[in-house]
Amino acid sequence: MYEAAKEMMNESEQFILQAKAIQQRSQKTIRIGSSFLNPGKVLIRFWNSLVSSETEYRFKIIPYTDDHEQILSVIQSLGSKLDFMVGAFNSQQMLNISNFYELGRYKLCIAVSRNHKLALKSRLALNDLHGERLIIVKSGDTLHLDTFREKLKMTHPQILFEDAHYFYDLETFNTAEVTGSLLLTLDAWAEIHPSLVTLPVDWDYTVPYGLLFSKTPSEEVLSFLEVLQNYENKK
Repeated sequence: MYEAAKEMMNESEQFILQAKAIQQRSQKTIRIGSSFLNPGKVLIRFWNSLVSSETEYRFKIIPYTDDHEQILSVIQSLGSKLDFMVGAFNSQQMLNISNFYELGRYKLCIAVSRNHKLALKSRLALNDLHGERLIIVKSGDTLHLDTFREKLKMTHPQILFEDAHYFYDLETFNTAEVTGSLLLTLDAWAEIHPSLVTLPVDWDYTVPYGLLFSKTPSEEVLSFLEVLQNYENKK
């Protein structure tokens, strides 16, 4: 009986190993680009909030560096090195070379140095911005922010606008901290810079965030998006 039991246990272990191997072969790997400003965990958390059980998909995180000079090259690698990037990619230049699937909205906020007089406030009124320099994305590439900027200029001309590059990177946040300027930012970036405080403002402006993927997506990417959409519709 002892020998028979040992044989059964060995067979059982072999069966489990074979089953795991079959499962791994049937799983589909989704490659997610991840950076400091746009971490891949945002998609994984979103997915896990929809899917309660194991699925055929597994995720592989591919790091990239936030750099306004390199970001378009990273986006062009979608489909070859990456399947998805997740974040608030609202630039027309970006959307010209990729597709976008919206997951939700981020709120526009203001980041200030911890040494700034406004840092003590829990929420900002628009007149708190009067006489302050506000770093904001340069106009001409992001429709959502261009509209927001023009309306703010018309209604609050006392705000001094300072152009950033079309794409934020870590140096944008460093500049705001060093110069004492205010920085238009997102609630999702509240923890990006330890010397900046991110505050809500008395406005209702948001921007979409979601997934960038190739203009010529693979069958695997399309099937993942279809599954994602089905789960969202059931939610």
